Amino acid sequence: MARTDTTTGERPFVKALAGINRGAVLDEASLGLAALTTAVAATGRKGTLTLKVTVSPFKGNGAMVTVDADVEVKEPKQQAHGGVFFTDENGNLSRNDPHQGTLPLGDDAE
Repeated sequence: MARTDTTTGERPFVKALAGINRGAVLDEASLGLAALTTAVAATGRKGTLTLKVTVSPFKGNGAMVTVDADVEVKEPKQQAHGGVFFTDENGNLSRNDPHQGTLPLGDDAE
């Protein structure tokens, strides 16, 4: 697979990104991707890495542009932990139904 279009001469995208802030964008994306894949493996849920490139005209020179890039990583969240409880008339939580008696189960019961 060719890295450059030989008929029109476009520069490979990665090389253009490498020129932004001495490659800091590529470094940030690489670190973000590693963190993302680790989080996805740990949670079993999906996440995203978004690279946003903004190109703006450079004021005062029509032959120049300003290129900004932003890397955003959205790691998957851990599943929330929860439990099921009964409530009493005072709003207290309990694992046992306060409206039901208890059976005398233990070492003494046969």
